[in-house]
Amino acid sequence: LPIVTFPVGAFAEAVGAYWHLKELLLVGADDATTRSSLHWVQVGLLVMVVGINSLLGPTMAYPALLKKGLPVLLGKKDKSKSTRKKKD
Repeated sequence: LPIVTFPVGAFAEAVGAYWHLKELLLVGADDATTRSSLHWVQVGLLVMVVGINSLLGPTMAYPALLKKGLPVLLGKKDKSKSTRKKKD
């Protein structure tokens, strides 16, 4: 089921992080909080979350997930490539 839930969750996380990032940058732009280092750490981390979920997720993580999951779902798993050790 991760084939369906992964992109939905990654998209929802990226949207939530983007909304929070927008609030951090727009609301209170003149406050003393924007001068604190904690504020800029939060901004940096949220930028990384948005970037990873919107760039690396669809281009690297999801194709790898599909490569592993689709053969299992379609019943085409090659038993000769099993990595499990056989018991003697």
